[in-house]
Amino acid sequence: MAAASYLQLIRKEWRFLGFGFALTFFSSLGQTYYIFVFNDEVKSAFDLSDGAYGLCYAIATLASAFTLVHVGRAIDTVSLPKWTVGVCLGAVAACFLMSVAHSTILLVAALFALRFTGQGLLGHTAFTSMGRYYDRQRGRAVSIAALGFASGNAVFPWLGVVLLGAMSWREAWATLGGILLVVMIPLALWLLRGHRERHRAHRAALTKTHGGTGPAEGDHAKHAPVPKRQWTRAQVLRDLRFYLLLPGILSPTFILTGLIFHQRRLAEQKDWSIEWIATCFVGYAIAVFISSLVAGRAVDGGGARRLALPYLVPLAMGLGVLGLVDHDAGAMLYLVLAGLTTGAGGPIIGALWAELYGVLHLGAIRALATSMMVVSTALAPFFLGWLLDRGVSMEWQAWGCLVYILLGMAGIAWALRRPAVTAR
Repeated sequence: MAAASYLQLIRKEWRFLGFGFALTFFSSLGQTYYIFVFNDEVKSAFDLSDGAYGLCYAIATLASAFTLVHVGRAIDTVSLPKWTVGVCLGAVAACFLMSVAHSTILLVAALFALRFTGQGLLGHTAFTSMGRYYDRQRGRAVSIAALGFASGNAVFPWLGVVLLGAMSWREAWATLGGILLVVMIPLALWLLRGHRERHRAHRAALTKTHGGTGPAEGDHAKHAPVPKRQWTRAQVLRDLRFYLLLPGILSPTFILTGLIFHQRRLAEQKDWSIEWIATCFVGYAIAVFISSLVAGRAVDGGGARRLALPYLVPLAMGLGVLGLVDHDAGAMLYLVLAGLTTGAGGPIIGALWAELYGVLHLGAIRALATSMMVVSTALAPFFLGWLLDRGVSMEWQAWGCLVYILLGMAGIAWALRRPAVTAR
């Protein structure tokens, strides 16, 4: 039944779902697992130590997060095709800037552009679009779009290795920019054909349900009446539930970014080979793929709220494995369990914001949440590296991360038991 429901949705909405998938797939250009394929070459070119390069990366990522809060809200008021072209052109420019950066300042600027457009805006656009234009099928739509992350995780590191084997790292970034210019923008626009009718139907549905209209694409939000139960970002910032939810929701990105960033040290301490770790990531990708589809169907069947707590359990178990098991099988089990949480997180959290706060200002709300996620990915490598410099082993760090995720789960449980605060 679950597979049939997905096939039925894909047959009917393949074009727009493909748009979401394509954007999350191409967001890999700004993800840690692709950028760090070029780690050694970049450090050598700029004569940077591990710490200095990590600081550059953290500065760029933090700047990306703060910028995303302000820019990401514009998706609520700009037509989706125009917005998408702008984001894609920014991603192309980021690749070209990386290829020509010849100073540390330009390197930070290039890393900022890659993180802002890739990790930030491309994924933000995909999930905001799926969350806004689907209601009863929101979970499945978000889960299908999220599969682009798993696919990118499998393809882009391999692509980076192939490009590095054939050319210099600068030429590799320029080549990627050219590929994106020729492929990504035309593909996104083709997949958006017919969107005007979709947006018109969305506005009509909001009018019928809430007695108001959503913003016409291209109109400023102040010209559109705000329907009841459609929260603004300012109202969300006054809701205690938001702050109770954040630690748990951010825990997977913080923990896994930090552990993946320092996976060589983890392999050394566990006596795992790097080749074996790379093989285990195949299991991780498969787990992401499966859990994303299952979670999407579950969200549509009973809502995201009831799943916001249990989806973190596999990662908690994986951290326990990481703290206890030194056998090679522990690496595979830990990454598979982590993949189950990662895959489920896309549809569950993507739908949760819409369920709690509505869809009229979903772009602004998601931009806020996404920017905080980006901040967590900037802080994690630095913080875990700081602990390593002070002799804290990866096993003890795993136990500390387990305590953090359990506290985050307690916060989620408390938040979802609280009544909604009336938006004013």
